[in-house]
Amino acid sequence: ISKLSDIIIEALDTNLSEREAELAADILVDLAKKLEKTIRAGLSLRLSALKEIPLRLALYLANDTIEVAGPFLENTQALSEMDLYYIIQAQKSGHWSAIAKRKDLSPNIMTLLAEKNDAQTSQTLLRNTQINLDEKVLSILSAFVAEHTDLIRDFAARREVSQELMLELYWKVNEAERQVIVEMSDIDVKELDEAMEDT
Repeated sequence: ISKLSDIIIEALDTNLSEREAELAADILVDLAKKLEKTIRAGLSLRLSALKEIPLRLALYLANDTIEVAGPFLENTQALSEMDLYYIIQAQKSGHWSAIAKRKDLSPNIMTLLAEKNDAQTSQTLLRNTQINLDEKVLSILSAFVAEHTDLIRDFAARREVSQELMLELYWKVNEAERQVIVEMSDIDVKELDEAMEDT
């Protein structure tokens, strides 16, 4: 795998004309299709470190099986926001979760991933400490967490979650789950009880 990757990386590092680059991409994609999955996975990991690779090759690897596509989707800088958008729309949970691990997610991509209402993807977003989840994304995730309460700890651990969102979630879950929220946030139970008595 290492020798093959070295050959491909060396070929990609050559100064090629646009036409030559397109032909090289066609050859590399055809070659990749003939390789075993384990070899494609190793190649995918190596190529994910390159800032530029032919788009056709990048899209092929990104849409391969999750074992191959996973590390590439997580790390590559060769895909644009629009590329990621179409991959998310074309693929399923495993690919969404791999994208959710990226350290450079745009607000639009984070929103699209949150709107998939997928447990694995939502958890990955919540556990990705390299990104900042905006209010819109957190609102979407809050509604999902209310129905998938095993994610409450991951949600409550996010420093971006406002007191308002935390309270909103608090009133949607059962007593045991409320206790988890109280333990992990600044919610004052006495104040809540007094507010309830006043209503």
